Amino acid sequence: MFIALAIVLLVISAILTVLSPKSVSIPETPSYTQTNLYDEVTTFQNIQYVGKDFSIAPAMMVATMTSSSLTFDSILTQFVNDFQLRALPIPPDTWNGPDYSLSKTAPLNYYNLTTNRPASSSAKAVRVNQATQTAASFLQKYLPSIQVQLVESKVNYFSDGYEPTRTTPENARVIFLPFSYQIDGTPVFYNNQREYPFEFVIDSDLHIRKFSFYPLFIQLQLLQKQKTISINQAVIHINQGKASLIGERSTNIGDISQITSAQLSEVSVEYRSDPQSKYVYPFYRFSGDATDANGQKIHVELITPAIQTISQ
Repeated sequence: MFIALAIVLLVISAILTVLSPKSVSIPETPSYTQTNLYDEVTTFQNIQYVGKDFSIAPAMMVATMTSSSLTFDSILTQFVNDFQLRALPIPPDTWNGPDYSLSKTAPLNYYNLTTNRPASSSAKAVRVNQATQTAASFLQKYLPSIQVQLVESKVNYFSDGYEPTRTTPENARVIFLPFSYQIDGTPVFYNNQREYPFEFVIDSDLHIRKFSFYPLFIQLQLLQKQKTISINQAVIHINQGKASLIGERSTNIGDISQITSAQLSEVSVEYRSDPQSKYVYPFYRFSGDATDANGQKIHVELITPAIQTISQ
């Protein structure tokens, strides 16, 4: 009887082993998680989080990414044909047409399709639902295979004119609409890029004034949930150099090779895709005031993994 029971337990254990997925180990990729927006290394010291209490889910999904069948060349061909674009010899990666121009922003490898039409003179306010439908129709026409959603919390409204300013939805003549891949409602960013993968600026005439995109088109495959780390542990990792500076703003040109101190006051969670390992996993995104290597005050944005990664 005891032998039979032992055999049954062994069989159950074997079945559970097969049914229980093996935990995925996320490797550290220094060239991705530890380089700044200029592809250089920034060192961090005396980093503190001084913001409000922040709650993160105990566990978050991890995914892998594969390349979509969509390519930049196929999109470029459509743009050239539909907007009558002509390649310019100088500067490189620039095309011009009667209605739109296309250019590449280096070193971020971001492309901008920008209208040549003057600003709208319409006095009517732009409507978010109509503008969203305009953007969705554009994506369906030129990028039909990608699965992205509007990041509703980051929709912004602006006045029109030479230097648009933030305004209320009722007074807006221009609207900013960011789209991204999402996992459980959380946006996915490409590696250490600051911008959303697809961004629209649309006016009250429902004319697309600008479409910005990063030419990497992916599909996501969900794997499993993994335990997240606390903000305190994330700050420890930043001080150990496991962070990427993805944005900085200062009055004068600063030296971001070293951040000697920082008071981080804002935090959020987002997903990021690792181009080397092909994993997509959650990150903390911090912002606040810092001091650079020259003692200059700057505003910074930092990202660091929100789950444990493994050194290779």
